[in-house]
Amino acid sequence: MNPSIHSLMIHSRNTKRISLYVLYVEFYCTVECQRAHWSTHKTVCVKAPKSPTKGPLKVSEAFEQLRALKEKQQKAMQQNNTKSAIEIGKQALNVAIQLSGPVVDNELAQLYHNLSHLCINDQPPDREKAEEYGRQALKHSELDLKQASDNPSSLDLHSVILIAQANRRLEEGKLDAAEKATMRALEIAEEIFGNDDARLVKALRACAMLRERQENLPGACAYLRRAYECCLKQMGMMHPGVQQILDEYVMILTKSEKVDEALPLAQRAYDEVSSKSGPDSDIATDCASRLTTLLVKKGQLDEAEKMIQYVVDVRTKKFGPGNLHVAAAVASLGHVREQKGLYDAQTEGYLREAYRVFRSELGPGHPNARQCIAQVNAVRKKRIELGQKVEDEALEE
Repeated sequence: MNPSIHSLMIHSRNTKRISLYVLYVEFYCTVECQRAHWSTHKTVCVKAPKSPTKGPLKVSEAFEQLRALKEKQQKAMQQNNTKSAIEIGKQALNVAIQLSGPVVDNELAQLYHNLSHLCINDQPPDREKAEEYGRQALKHSELDLKQASDNPSSLDLHSVILIAQANRRLEEGKLDAAEKATMRALEIAEEIFGNDDARLVKALRACAMLRERQENLPGACAYLRRAYECCLKQMGMMHPGVQQILDEYVMILTKSEKVDEALPLAQRAYDEVSSKSGPDSDIATDCASRLTTLLVKKGQLDEAEKMIQYVVDVRTKKFGPGNLHVAAAVASLGHVREQKGLYDAQTEGYLREAYRVFRSELGPGHPNARQCIAQVNAVRKKRIELGQKVEDEALEE
């Protein structure tokens, strides 16, 4: 077996210096296997740093190595290289575990939390590891708070870790456990930031998600309304985060059959964004798409068709006909025309065009593609009933 060795550092409490030891070793069954794994391993392989004096490393040098590993992990995350980010995180964790001092538990909590998040987002997700890392994150966050109970950054990290724990409990269907963690996270966030700060949004969204899972839609609406108002007050309508929260809020209002409340919000967003960034901007067309959905819900179909046709025209000019954003708008246009009772070749053509892009870019089994299949076949069937000449075959469902 051929070991690939990572040199890490062990802290000596007496000398307050760090000695170099081999701690992290990967074994391979053959040289060929080691070579085959190199493309993955090389992204996390870090040679042991040498002290300028060739003696034991100082604690500051250990923290410098930890900082470098965290930066490397962040870069891997930005490149969506989840597996590499996980390996780098494990290496950083092995460095941090050997240290001691007032900030170490905070470092460990962050590292464990990042690893838990990465394991959830890996393909396939490693939920068992995510849970294990999540428990360790919570443990070290609690130890960190014992040393600095009024430190805002420690409290904020604890709140974030609790939210992650609550999300895992929600996925398991353990709503009572999720409730406890979520409410505590919001309580901590309010303690740090007050009651109307945009930094409450993570906790407020978690509360809204919990209430939705509990089928308490009024409760979900209340939390999202508060999140939206906090964001809007501090960041303004043009901020992408505000638009994301507004999307979620409008969706819950619509689900709650409160379209009369949702429509003015969407109209205001579209008017303000269009006036500031121009009607052809990406953010304006996103707002127009949201508004179209609500106009359809209200039965204002002529306005809805005009609005979504403008989105199609702008996006096609900007991105070209094979783009997913264009396809989404084209599918919406076909849907609006279907709602208007326009069962003709043009409506079917829009839906087929959207389906071709969804199938090519997302795969035939994607929900968007499957929805288009059903709509194409429904329109085609209606056209035959109306005695129209239909040339294209039905799509296979």
